[in-house]
Amino acid sequence: MNEADLIKRFADLNSQILVMKSRMKYAEDKTSLQHELFLLEKDLEYTVSSLKAIPEKSTTLKKLEKVNSILTELYNKFSRTDYPYNFSRNQGLVIHAFILIKIVEDIVYVFDHERVSASEYYLEIGSEFDCGEINRILKESIEFLNNHNFIDYIELYDFIRTLQKQIVSIDKDCGRMTI
Repeated sequence: MNEADLIKRFADLNSQILVMKSRMKYAEDKTSLQHELFLLEKDLEYTVSSLKAIPEKSTTLKKLEKVNSILTELYNKFSRTDYPYNFSRNQGLVIHAFILIKIVEDIVYVFDHERVSASEYYLEIGSEFDCGEINRILKESIEFLNNHNFIDYIELYDFIRTLQKQIVSIDKDCGRMTI
């Protein structure tokens, strides 16, 4: 298998494991599901070791380039001071701090699906959303990407998942309904 196939396999196995864990919560007899989960996790371990060992890493390098590009685009967008209003925390919805979820989605879509640009974010009269913390995280992430030698896809994957958690944790109420 080449790197791109292994990455697809990795994503598929992660998805199957999540579904299996969800099914186990409600199953009366968990024995067969536990065995299936064990096999999936073993397959995931093998796929991870294969991804780490594969010498050709062109897909990882492309993903790294695209992630760096989206982080830079987001940083530039949220650093601008020439907008007449602040960015809307809720992005026109009733979900608290949905802007943080949208930022994470943009990053993940570029990483997982190779989307090419960031979303348009809504501005709002009277919004008090402060971009300072998101800008700090984005800037530090860009610097890290530029100064770190990623050795494999799994290391980049772990970086993206940590970045997701870091962004969403800016607001402890992120994602709750505001009605």
